[in-house]
Amino acid sequence: MNKKSMIILLIIVGIIFLSSVVFLYFIKSNFMENNDSVFSAEPVNLFVQSCLKQTAEKAIFENSLQGGFFLIPNNSQNKITYYNMNGLIDYPSDSKIASELSSYISNMIGLCLNDFSQFKLNGYDFMELPRNYSVSVLLVNEKIYVVLDLLLIVKKDAFQKQYSRFEVTLPAHDFYQSILLSRQIVDTMQNGQFCLNCFSMQAEANNLTIQFFPVEAKEHIIEIRDADYLLDNQKHLFIFGVKDE
Repeated sequence: MNKKSMIILLIIVGIIFLSSVVFLYFIKSNFMENNDSVFSAEPVNLFVQSCLKQTAEKAIFENSLQGGFFLIPNNSQNKITYYNMNGLIDYPSDSKIASELSSYISNMIGLCLNDFSQFKLNGYDFMELPRNYSVSVLLVNEKIYVVLDLLLIVKKDAFQKQYSRFEVTLPAHDFYQSILLSRQIVDTMQNGQFCLNCFSMQAEANNLTIQFFPVEAKEHIIEIRDADYLLDNQKHLFIFGVKDE
């Protein structure tokens, strides 16, 4: 065999070897993809995030009916939270509103998750520790950041996937404008009288409608309605009371 024939043979062997490597890589890749398609926990992850988002949105609307609270505070009458009670101004801070949202979500998210029943019907098994859901909420820069700490192990056949944290972010501009307006109404109130000029432009700029319902002298129930902020076709409504001296 001459030198030229030897070179051609080596090239052919090299091509065969390279083709074999590519083929084996292709087979391995397809095998792994097929295994991934057999078991995927991503639908569970997306489901939890969806429940977290839906529950947080409901928390905003439900708590707003009670002045931003999940549980009615002491400064309340007939399930109405009073921001001014006999001259004592006491409305919730941003951190308190976030804390009340956290309480709502912690108590209510289980209803949405429904013990992962639909996934269990499709052969998934779950291990959750603990059963009481740990939720933290941060209200900052007109956004709401929600974190659910939940050790969740998803199993199916011989495969499993572990999650420990789920996060969602919600826009809060409309919600926060109602909060700011409620504080402005209370802060500018004097001797049971409302300074309409002090907050009317703020309300108009954000398309907010204010209704005052008199209860007795110097006492009102106030509703702030946002026509642009909807959930299940319901307009956002922020309710609180004032009772000046």
